[in-house]
Amino acid sequence: MIAVPYAVVVGQHIIDVYDAALHPPPSPLLALQARHALERPSGDLRWTICQRPLVALGAELSEDMLDLRFDAHSGCHQAPPHVKANNGVFIIDDLGRQRMAAGDLLNRYIQPLDSGLDQLSLQGGHKFTVPFDVTLVLITNLAPAALLDASALRRLGYKIHIGPLSEAGYRQLFRRQCRVAGIGYDDTALRYLITELHGGAGQPLLASHPREILGRIADFAGFAGAAPRLTPATLEQAWISLFATCTPPAAAARAPRALEEGGP
Repeated sequence: MIAVPYAVVVGQHIIDVYDAALHPPPSPLLALQARHALERPSGDLRWTICQRPLVALGAELSEDMLDLRFDAHSGCHQAPPHVKANNGVFIIDDLGRQRMAAGDLLNRYIQPLDSGLDQLSLQGGHKFTVPFDVTLVLITNLAPAALLDASALRRLGYKIHIGPLSEAGYRQLFRRQCRVAGIGYDDTALRYLITELHGGAGQPLLASHPREILGRIADFAGFAGAAPRLTPATLEQAWISLFATCTPPAAAARAPRALEEGGP
C-alpha cells in the first residue's frame, strides 16, 4: 500500500490528486493499521492510504489530458493521469489510435522516465516539478515499426509480443473470467465457443475475448431481466455482437452442407 495526498497547493492553486476510482482502499486489516498510523500525533491527515493505482487510457487520450486541467466549477486543477498513477502502473492502450502521434506521446514521457520528475504548468504559465514514478506500459495491436522509428523503439525497455493463447490457456482464462463475472461455467458451451465459433470463423484465441464475450452475455441477460447463463445460444448472441456479423460462423458452416443434403 502507498500514501497519496488528497491535494497539493502551488501558490494559491489547489491541485486534486486523490481519485476514489483510481486509489482503492487497502484490505480492511491494512486500512485499520493505516488509520491508526495517521491518527497518531505524528500522523498527517492530508494523506490517505490506498492500494497502488492502475491507470489505463486508450484511444481517448489527447494531448490536453497530459497536463493540468482547470475545473471552473470547483476552482481546482485536476492532476493529469500519470500523476495520479504515481507509485503504480500507467497503461496506454491502443497506442497509435490516439489523437496525437505515437512518437509525440512517447517523447512526452521519455525525459520524465529518465529523471523521475515531470514539469506541469498552471494557467498563468508558472511551471513546477512533481515526482514521476510510474511503470509505463504501452499496448498496441499495430506493428511497432509502423508507429515508432528505430531510435524510439530502442528507448523502450522491453518489447513483448503477446499472440493467441493455446486452447488449454484459453480454457483456463475463460473459467477464471466466469468466476469474476459471476457466470456459471459450462464445459460444453466453452467447447462450442472454441470449436464452432472460433474454429468456424478462423478467429484466434486471443486473451481479450473471454471478458468481452462474458460481458456481452451479462449485458443481454440484464436487458432481458434474466440471470446470465453460458449456453451455445448466449455465446452466439455475444459473438454476433462482438464481431458485428449477421450469422454465427457455426451456422454459416452448416448451411452449405444442409443445401447439399437437401438437393436443389
